[in-house]
Amino acid sequence: MIVIAPLIMLAALLVLIGLGVPMAWAMGGVGSLFTIFLWGPDSLFGIVGRTMGWVGNFTILAVPLFILMSVILEKVDLAEDLFDAVYKWAGGLRGGLAVATIIVCTNLAAMTGIVAGAIVAMGVVALPAMRKRQYDKQMSVGSILAGGTLGILIPPSIIIVTYALFSGLSVGKLLIGGIIPGLLLSGMYIVYIIVRCFIQKDLCPAPPKEERASWGEKITSLRNIILPCLLIIAVLGAIFSGIATPTEAAGVGAVGSIICGLVLRRLTWKKLYEACMSTMTLSTYIMWIILSATFFAQVFTATGGIDLVSGIITALPFGKYGILAIMLLILLVLGMFIDSFGIIAICVPIFMPIITAFKFDPLWFGVLFNITMQIAYISPPFGYSLFALKAVAPPDVTTKDVLMSAIPFIAIQLICLLLIIFFPQIGIWLPNLMLK
Repeated sequence: MIVIAPLIMLAALLVLIGLGVPMAWAMGGVGSLFTIFLWGPDSLFGIVGRTMGWVGNFTILAVPLFILMSVILEKVDLAEDLFDAVYKWAGGLRGGLAVATIIVCTNLAAMTGIVAGAIVAMGVVALPAMRKRQYDKQMSVGSILAGGTLGILIPPSIIIVTYALFSGLSVGKLLIGGIIPGLLLSGMYIVYIIVRCFIQKDLCPAPPKEERASWGEKITSLRNIILPCLLIIAVLGAIFSGIATPTEAAGVGAVGSIICGLVLRRLTWKKLYEACMSTMTLSTYIMWIILSATFFAQVFTATGGIDLVSGIITALPFGKYGILAIMLLILLVLGMFIDSFGIIAICVPIFMPIITAFKFDPLWFGVLFNITMQIAYISPPFGYSLFALKAVAPPDVTTKDVLMSAIPFIAIQLICLLLIIFFPQIGIWLPNLMLK
């Protein structure tokens, strides 16, 4: 029974998820039932004890701290300030609002680490502005989808922090490793928008000259980006230089976001209370998924599931890069249906031995993993970001518009993925310069 238990566990998990059972309940339930069936009720104490010990990891404290930073910045409307400043500089271009959206999303990714926040914020702020200026619907929606998912890759990404916990890799190096690929993707999006708008001149029309910002307005708007830039430098600089651990840097970010709100005179006691409550709610949701996923992984490992699945994949006759392609394809498909935290808990323990066996750089694979998660988040028909944006989009933006808008940006993400596969230094050069 032990031999086939891992396969039955995976099948049961997928069936429960397919039936709509919440991820935490599905993973925790399957893990508990198989523990009792295989080793008896008393064995639950040992599995739970090891799981709780893992959750007590100091690094995991970075998750609620980064969430608090994100929520406070959202409460003080920093996204609107950024969008206004960037648009004043880029608004004269064809597609300037879409370019501004990508730039703002890149900055939001570096301040929040949460995908949904950037997508909802820009869906509320940027999408109506683009539609008002007769921008193409699919270009408008696509720029928000693509830009919003940069939070998966650009630090401080909560998904990267979780990946580091399960892989055993350096959290700091993984976070820093996402910077260049993230900026590369952001640049590729901007180039695509500018080139396409240049070819199709009516796609995203430039505003008339009388509506464009003067040089005085442009210079004045720069004050709106001073605080975000200082916050980004403080958090990422502390990690890169080795002055602070990622958890300590998360604390710096949380305090820095409060200071930003006070300087802007927008942070009230009520908003701070709401931010703390939202942080507690979202952190609890993430922690329950991580806790149940860890429990499932403990049981799956104990039944020999890691060795079994790793052995099956390694034995496939496709060569090392063929195996890599299969693993990335598995991640892509799972990402359309399962929460990223659950995918990390299931796949990372299975894939890491394979990566080691084929002598791939684990840090490089971590970058590939997170780019693949980005692709999955906007891949039809079930990408999470598609539904997050549809929920805040105006009524004239249909589900079909949202789905179709993602396709050209998915192509760009795939190109970026291939670039990092063929040129690994894109992902590992900067982390290798770190002092720690």
